[in-house]
Amino acid sequence: MLQRHNVSAALAFLAVASTTCDVGQGLAFGRHPFISGSGNQFSRRRTRSSSRSSSSSSMRMFIDELNPLTAIDIASLSVASPAASSVASNLLGASSRLIQPDPQLEVELLTDVSHVALDMTTFLSPRTAWLRLGNVIGRVLILSSDYIQDDAITLDEWAFQAAMLTTSVYLFARSAYPLMLAAFSATALTVRDRRAYALLFQAVGLSVLQFKVLLSSTTLEWIEYEPNQSVDLNGDYMYFLYSGEASMPVFGACAKDTVSGTESACDSLEESERLVSSRIIGDVQFAKALEASVYKTAVSKSEKKSKAAEDTSSTAAAPMSRFVVGPNGAAVLRISTHKLLKLMKNDTELSTSIQRLVLLCMQEKLSRTLRDGGLVIQSSSSSSTSTPNATNVIPAST
Repeated sequence: MLQRHNVSAALAFLAVASTTCDVGQGLAFGRHPFISGSGNQFSRRRTRSSSRSSSSSSMRMFIDELNPLTAIDIASLSVASPAASSVASNLLGASSRLIQPDPQLEVELLTDVSHVALDMTTFLSPRTAWLRLGNVIGRVLILSSDYIQDDAITLDEWAFQAAMLTTSVYLFARSAYPLMLAAFSATALTVRDRRAYALLFQAVGLSVLQFKVLLSSTTLEWIEYEPNQSVDLNGDYMYFLYSGEASMPVFGACAKDTVSGTESACDSLEESERLVSSRIIGDVQFAKALEASVYKTAVSKSEKKSKAAEDTSSTAAAPMSRFVVGPNGAAVLRISTHKLLKLMKNDTELSTSIQRLVLLCMQEKLSRTLRDGGLVIQSSSSSSTSTPNATNVIPAST
């Protein structure tokens, strides 16, 4: 009797162990241990024989000791699963809450960028057009920051910022329009244009685009003069003698200064630059016009009137300068003083290059006078006298 009771208890223990192993195996492979394929009724499993249960119980108990991480269903990690969608939506919601629009932050950012555009562009590029473009951008950003801060702009603030923006746009247009007109011009440089640029303007730092600006604005014009033609030097134009000869009378003596534009060989680059700078006619008159333009706003109205009276008296006393074309005619590059000064006001680099060109021309003329012995410097009790040669012929460079 006792033996039968022990056998029954052993069989019951094996049945419970088998059921426990089935539950662990179902959890390990991601399925419910008690739900069938239809999902609406319990699965019925028959108890296996004692021999098979005893042989597989140790293996099933080992399966129950699997790592809990392996019990996660792989399908739950899919993007299309509801769990993954909820996690993604939570992350996006958190990030959207972090980057919500902040008007105060936008105002501070626009203000800082406007200060950079207004103040720091000077260190980025010395070109006047770029500096004025930075001013336009800065004014637009300041106007935007004032509007975002209060969602409205007061009338006086709007009038002030609108006036400053209009002025900035106007100045930028004056600087950028000639450059854009020259950049998109379909006219190509001729051989004569290229040679004049290489001989005259490249040495003083003038760029090709700036040279095209001078041509497209008709500041530079090619003129063919007839033989023995007389041209007045009234300050309206400055001339570069490209070919031919021209002579100018020297006041105070019966002499003339003759400049030749014919091609000749030069021994060195310095000699070539010296000869090219000497082929500029009317540089002194241009220097006077430049001085009057620079200091025009610095003097008062009374000083302007007195200076104008002095200029009129001196002009009436001294005869007007002129040059006479040689017997074979001459081809010159005529430079308009009025148009050139207007462009120089809106381009700092162009102004620097032209001033350097005029300075080199006047320096060369002074060096020629000293080299030829025409200028005698005496003590303070005596005056300086100039006795130039009768004729000074200067060959041109190639």
